[in-house]
Amino acid sequence: MPSPLIHTAAGLALGGVMGGRALSWRLLFVLGAGGFAAMLPDLDALPGFVTGDLHTYHNQWSHSLIVGLGPALVAGVVAHAVGARFRFWFLLFLLGYGSHVLLDAFGLGRGVMLFWPLSTVRVQSPLAAFYGVKWSAGLWSLHHLVTLANELLFIVSLIVLILSIRRRGAARARRFQGQ
Repeated sequence: MPSPLIHTAAGLALGGVMGGRALSWRLLFVLGAGGFAAMLPDLDALPGFVTGDLHTYHNQWSHSLIVGLGPALVAGVVAHAVGARFRFWFLLFLLGYGSHVLLDAFGLGRGVMLFWPLSTVRVQSPLAAFYGVKWSAGLWSLHHLVTLANELLFIVSLIVLILSIRRRGAARARRFQGQ
């Protein structure tokens, strides 16, 4: 499965696409919230680290698109309560959470229970896009260099895609203003 680096990058990318064009405190907050939402499914790893049994706790029920509806709903309700748009925050958290689950489905590993609690069937892409972290290899393993190279390639591709989307949007806005 991909490392926390790739999950955070995907959440930041969502925040960058959804957060607006101009650099502002709001954009930075949206970027951070996107990164946070994309890391939420991995909170299940904390008991695994504490007990030394990551396999039992990590990548279980929390790695489900259906479970992602909960944090998204909470984010939307909290946002609405403080005068922000429910739909924006609901979508940011749902997409951030969902990006984590889907990225894990494209990594080497045991797949994800995509529709838990409706199904415990694990789904994994036949094409593994991510080498993933080999936690069992130890902290200083050379396996992590392969993971890092694989994920940096993905992150650079993500940055190019986001810049392309932002440029296209800016060009469209200029054309619209010129009419």
